[in-house]
Amino acid sequence: MTSEDIMDKINQVSPAIDAKKKLDDIRKKRLAQEEKQTREREIKRREDGKLAQESQQTLQDKQNRLHLEKIKQERKADEEYKKKVKEQIAKDRADQVAARKAEKQRFEESKRQEQNAIRSTGSASSEGYWDHSNLNIKQLDGCSLRHNFSSSNTLANVTEWIDRMRTDGDMPYKLFAQFPNRNFDIGDEQRTLLELKLCPSGTLIMKPIKNASTAYAEASSSSSTFGGGGWMNYLSSATDAIYNSVSQVGTSVANYLVTPTAAPEHGRRLGGNGTQQSSTHVNASASGSSNRNVNTFQDKKYDKSDADERQTYNGNSVNHE
Repeated sequence: MTSEDIMDKINQVSPAIDAKKKLDDIRKKRLAQEEKQTREREIKRREDGKLAQESQQTLQDKQNRLHLEKIKQERKADEEYKKKVKEQIAKDRADQVAARKAEKQRFEESKRQEQNAIRSTGSASSEGYWDHSNLNIKQLDGCSLRHNFSSSNTLANVTEWIDRMRTDGDMPYKLFAQFPNRNFDIGDEQRTLLELKLCPSGTLIMKPIKNASTAYAEASSSSSTFGGGGWMNYLSSATDAIYNSVSQVGTSVANYLVTPTAAPEHGRRLGGNGTQQSSTHVNASASGSSNRNVNTFQDKKYDKSDADERQTYNGNSVNHE
């Protein structure tokens, strides 16, 4: 082939080559543009992802902060609650201690008051501060009279009441008490039952006066009416009674010294009748003289033994057995 043929062919082919080249250029441009767009989209996607991630991180951080703040608030509230509970417990303990102390003080105060009351009651009872006297009065026939007197009543008031209420007759008597044994005389008739220590209860025994003179009866009558009579009548009666009592004691001592002390012997033989009769006669005369006098030594001995045999006191009540 010649050169011309080659050139012809080249000329024939060159427009096709230019079109292909243009196509290649266009394709390259399009690819470059697509790559650019792709790159831009990737960049945008990354930027959007980064922004979303940042937003999410921000939101997470915000939520975390809120959660931490909530936890802090809860812890603070818990601590405050525990503090309040501890303060309340401490306050309750202090209140309990104060209540126990106050209760202990009240108990000690009440115990002290009870002890003072018991002490005052005991001292009052030991000193005899009573407003009544429950008396049991043993009459001559063994019967008893009971009455509740006021502690301000005198022994004379009791004697008047006995004279009105007695059921054993009108035999003269005198009063005495047991445990301890006490005989009441004329001077005691104007003393109160509280002064005579017959409160809150007591026992009086009526002891008979054998062949009593009228002087004591008159003295008793005047002393029983002492509240309405007067001092002169009372002193006059008391003086007469003391004088008669002294004279009777002197007579009784003289009779006692004259009276033989030998007692009759029982169980003698027939040969001793004379001595026995004379001794019996002497004793009969002695007993007659003793009956004619008041407050002789023999009468006192007999009355005391007789009273001890007839009355006993159980120590727990005002009853006699």
